[in-house]
Formats: sequence, structure tokens, C-alpha cells
Amino acid sequence: KLESENWNGEYYWCTAEDMKSKYVNNTAQKLTKKGWSLARTVKANSILVTCLASIGINAITNVECSFNQQINSITPNENFSTEFIYYLMNNSKENLLKYAGAGALPMLNKNTFSSIKFKFPTLSEQTAIAEILATADRELTLQKEKLAQLQTQKKGLMQVLLTGKKRLMS
Repeated sequence: KLESENWNGEYYWCTAEDMKSKYVNNTAQKLTKKGWSLARTVKANSILVTCLASIGINAITNVECSFNQQINSITPNENFSTEFIYYLMNNSKENLLKYAGAGALPMLNKNTFSSIKFKFPTLSEQTAIAEILATADRELTLQKEKLAQLQTQKKGLMQVLLTGKKRLMS
């Protein structure tokens, strides 16, 4: 039962639906102060990782937020790069699935999630690796935007050419 006095406030409530891009800047649902006091919360610059059904979807929080038991979190200290951990989790989906319990929906509980070990390079290496991967992400985004523009252009050309509005002369 959803308690109405916990919802439609100003505090961020993150779900997997809010984790469609690398960063969580806002959430579709918000909690009231009362709801916030009952929820699990993390500081901005934490990594959220889904651990039920679609295990391994992750995002970096740009805002302090709360979340339910379907999401686990990592809040790095000064010895770890948030960006690096984001990419590490993004690349570890298959590994995380190995730890998930069997059932109708695969689930990776908090205790198991917390016990998984990863090897980390030095902070400077983490930062350098994350920078290279972020640059690759930006380039992919640009290429996807160019592709979308070309597809739109092609659609327009097909419309005028195939309807006979424009004729080609040989």
C-alpha cells in the first residue's frame, strides 16, 4: 500500500526508469519529507546499480536521492573515481548476473552485492581510463545524433522522390 503522505514532495526518488542515461539529475517521482525520512538515501556523486530483473543498469547521481530495494548503491571515497566505478559496473553486468539468486526474476541482494570484489588501479589510472571512456561516449553520442539527422534527411528525400514531387533528369 502506497502511503499518500510519503509522495508528491520535493525529494528525489530514483527508480530504474530514471536511470536511462549516465546521470540522474531528476526523478519522475518525488518523496515528501516524511517519505524521505523512511527511505534509503545516497549523496550526489554515488553510483546506483539495479539488482532485480534487469541487473546491472547503472547511473551516477548528480543529486542526493532515495531508492528502493531493487537498487544498490556505491558511494566512493576520495581513493576512487566515481566515473571509473560507473564504467566498471557497466562492464560487469555478466559478472553481477553470476551472483544473482535464481528465481522468477534474477535478484542480487545487498549483502551479496557488497561482498563482490573488484580490482582497482591507482586513482590516477582510474581517472585516465574514465576520461578515455567518457570521450568515447561523447563521440558515440555525436555519431548517433548525426545518424538521426541523416535518417531524417533520407526520409524527407524519399518523400519527395517517391511521390514524384521531385523528378530526376538523366
